[in-house]
Amino acid sequence: MPGAKLKTIIDSIHFVSSHASPGVQLADLVAYALQREWNRRDNHPDAKAAIGRITDVINQHTHTWREPWPSE
Repeated sequence: MPGAKLKTIIDSIHFVSSHASPGVQLADLVAYALQREWNRRDNHPDAKAAIGRITDVINQHTHTWREPWPSE
């Protein structure tokens, strides 16, 4: 198809005060906790427990919705 070819997805990096971007902070926390859980590099029982508690909360609040496409 003819059209513009994308070179990047993000136009540039933007920095803002942390108090003005709680959603970004939350996304960073979720990404951090999930990668720690998935990589399973923590050896200390307290660290494992803490990451487990955080990821349990994330999993309890992560909802997925699937619907076949195209719908019949």
